Amino acid sequence: MNDKRYDELDVLRGFAALFVLFFHLTLFRNEAKYGFQLGITGVDLFFMISGFVILMSIEKSKNANLFFLFRCIRLYPIYWIIATFTFLLFFGLNLFNGEIPFSEIPFKDYFVNLSMFQYYFNTPNIDGSYWTLIIEMLFYISIYVLFRLKLLNKIIGIGLAFGVITASYIFAIRHLNLSDYTRFFPLIYHFPMFYCGIIFYKMMQLKQVPYYYYFLIVGSICLQLYLFEYGRAFHFISISSYAIALLVFSWIFLLFSMNLLSGIVTKTTRFLGNISYPLYLIHQPLCYGIIIPYFTDVLHLNFWISSLLIALPITLILAMFFTYKVDMPIRSFLKRKVQFLLAKK
Repeated sequence: MNDKRYDELDVLRGFAALFVLFFHLTLFRNEAKYGFQLGITGVDLFFMISGFVILMSIEKSKNANLFFLFRCIRLYPIYWIIATFTFLLFFGLNLFNGEIPFSEIPFKDYFVNLSMFQYYFNTPNIDGSYWTLIIEMLFYISIYVLFRLKLLNKIIGIGLAFGVITASYIFAIRHLNLSDYTRFFPLIYHFPMFYCGIIFYKMMQLKQVPYYYYFLIVGSICLQLYLFEYGRAFHFISISSYAIALLVFSWIFLLFSMNLLSGIVTKTTRFLGNISYPLYLIHQPLCYGIIIPYFTDVLHLNFWISSLLIALPITLILAMFFTYKVDMPIRSFLKRKVQFLLAKK
């Protein structure tokens, strides 16, 4: 996989983060009707990218434990720092208790959230955007298990079997009154998008793509639509809008697999890709919870001025700071330490 193609995926990750950001800028506001509610599908694009990138990464890795360690290095340090920033920000705002009442974050909730597994502790996310992180972690763990069991070479067949079992189980829940245990493994609700990413990765490794791969992609989209009511998009957009979004994302990936997406890679879009993870982690409480309510409800500024000229620049600047001054230096340091320890063995 060459760097150019990786840059394209990074750019797509930046676009996905922006989709979600604009969704949250207009969340529960009249302005959402201008199409911003479709931004919720940005998480589906995230999941497709993860399916592609994680399989690519683990296939290049010779050590499953090392792969998982580097994944944790990628996710956890900046997550801990931004979660702490969010907790302290709301803690400070509650102390002063200005004209806008801020929801207090209990210390217990903050502490449990540091695990990224708050879902299984029945603890609220201290930032609504964190709900996707348990989905990502469950996917990483699943890939790690397949790696350890030496089954990665059968991942297309395994994914197909899992999809068929999922569809059958959901059908039995809906029509045969079978008990629903899917909540214990929420990856089920979004697995089709990860699987699409996996298929596109496999397609790029082959000189001649088997025709049934295209049927698997279509089938994955159909299964994701069948699971529509289990996802968050169900509460904000219609299933037809959701279907169009998934088809567009798949078309984009198809262009990418044909090496026809290089035009999206520019200095600006690469920058957005670089800051996408901190941007995703920090934007919701900052924009939706603090900046926009203050400037619109207290200072009575126009919504678009408050969101596009104040909230968005502040959020981008903070995401840039956390990326280049915090996340990248920490990751670089930790990776050097790991490599140093490995070299000593």
